[in-house]
Amino acid sequence: MNRYDPHRRHGIPLFFKLWFAFVAALALSIIGAAVYAAITITPADVGRTIGSAVHAFEEARQ
Repeated sequence: MNRYDPHRRHGIPLFFKLWFAFVAALALSIIGAAVYAAITITPADVGRTIGSAVHAFEEARQ
């Protein structure tokens, strides 16, 4: 095999490039969702949601 063969593949295989791109896109979407939630959700919304969950749990227990 000629070491100067132009058909010889160099670098990272395509599968690993695509896997890295997928993981990076997933991480960016999770970070984006966390930032969006941190900006739009207020403590009152959290309290209301937890209160309704506790109320539903109490009703289900009876």
